[in-house]
Amino acid sequence: MTGFPSFRPSTSRELLDYYYAKYDADIASGKYEPIVFPWCGAPAAAVVLYLLIPHQKSHFLQQARYLVFAFIVGFTVYQITFCSTRNMAPCYGNGVVSAWLVISSIANLIFNDAQSDFQRIVYKDPHPQENRILHQENNQNPGSINPSKEPLREVGKDGTQPSSSRRHRSFAWQPYPLDSFKDRLQWVIDLTGNTRGSNWSWRTRTIAPPPKFVREQLRENSGPQSSTERAHAGVTESYPTRRELLLANLRTLAISYLCLDLAKGIMARDPYFWGYPELPPPAYLPSFISSSAVLLRAYRLYVTLFGVRYALEAVYTFSPLFFAGIASPFVGAWAEPWMFPPTFGSSINVVERGLAGTWADWWHQTFRFGLEAPSKWFITAIGMNRQSIPAKLIQVFTAFTLSGFMHACGSATQAGPTTPLHPFLFFMTQGIGCVVEDALTKLARRAGLHKRVPKPVRICFTIAYLHVWGYYTGPLMADDMARGGIWLTDPVPFSPLRALGLGPPGDDRWLPWGGWPWKGQWAYFHRGSTWWKSGIAF
Repeated sequence: MTGFPSFRPSTSRELLDYYYAKYDADIASGKYEPIVFPWCGAPAAAVVLYLLIPHQKSHFLQQARYLVFAFIVGFTVYQITFCSTRNMAPCYGNGVVSAWLVISSIANLIFNDAQSDFQRIVYKDPHPQENRILHQENNQNPGSINPSKEPLREVGKDGTQPSSSRRHRSFAWQPYPLDSFKDRLQWVIDLTGNTRGSNWSWRTRTIAPPPKFVREQLRENSGPQSSTERAHAGVTESYPTRRELLLANLRTLAISYLCLDLAKGIMARDPYFWGYPELPPPAYLPSFISSSAVLLRAYRLYVTLFGVRYALEAVYTFSPLFFAGIASPFVGAWAEPWMFPPTFGSSINVVERGLAGTWADWWHQTFRFGLEAPSKWFITAIGMNRQSIPAKLIQVFTAFTLSGFMHACGSATQAGPTTPLHPFLFFMTQGIGCVVEDALTKLARRAGLHKRVPKPVRICFTIAYLHVWGYYTGPLMADDMARGGIWLTDPVPFSPLRALGLGPPGDDRWLPWGGWPWKGQWAYFHRGSTWWKSGIAF
């Protein structure tokens, strides 16, 4: 974390150059170390290596998970405290990703036993000898699924035969593989790299179940699996075909690219997004906005949400475009279109359910499995009714506490002078807002208002509550992100707006990354004092 410069920057580029120079000086002096690949992946590698060793018959190996978790925590604390990156977005990602590795490790190693609790959907092995081995393994694991011996019948999602690309394939549940190291490695990597669990028995509730023909094949080949059969209200539906998936994600990437370029152009002109809210707003704003503290804050919160939304949309298109597109011949079931539902849910969830619907169903659910794991384990351990009010409160505040912890870590690793407590408080206030909203809704129902008040009026009140709560709590997050310098990032390698001469003052570079190979702004080779401190630095 670096303080503001002693001078008042006149452009965002001037402030960015200051942070770059400060980073270079801190690395040269030894105050910080760069994050280098592959050593930054040590926590994830530790989880993979541990899960590759079958430990069901060894008490020592089962208890060794606590040692693995302790290593992950220690490494993460070191990386957050003493390591940094040159660019602004990876600075923030350092803290968020490091914290997520701790949370996901808790979910997979402590609150669940991944080797016995989880199964994934794969193409059924056509070799009968290997199927018999899998059958024997399932019979040895209580609670696992036994494959059916009946002949396979492929059924399309509408009751007809599937398309030709799927005609020779069938799906089955795969528990933890014991005999094949290759299968075990794929299983473990899939587990540790998965966040929403589209093809796992722990699939998050906001994702629609697999298509009907897949569920029928799973029942025929492996027996029923209740977690896959369940569908919840407000789920994000998957794409029916690979072509629709790829076209939708290409369209999303193109729109997000242009929106990020627009957001960068707006933010580079407004000192608020450099971390200087006390400076005058940009001259291009209408006077009725710039002269009103309320409208000016609302405008900046909307621009912040706009930037965050499309940054996430752009990043999350890479996975489906790679696995279902470029690598589809090599990744098996991972190329199936239903593996990649849209990142964000329907806006209907926001309109009808307000703040709770925004966080539970509309906003991206990338981290939901890890955020829910501790509360689910605790509620089950003490025998509490999961539908009771105390249980729901535990689930809500556990999830928002962990989310606040993640974003506080992201705040701590940013370049500018941030206050990590503020993002944490932002997420805690969202939990409070959801509880208050739910209480008000129940009081209104008991008073019979839902029958007497027209639905459009109720929706207006819901939207008003969402915006008022966001107006008063949003600055905790938005101000801290701006002070940290994340919006100084050049998000696109080629800027159409700057190429048209519409760039911010003092910065008309239409290749913001400096041209190939981007002059080391994003990645370069760092030679440290030891071999484990050398590698590709970000």
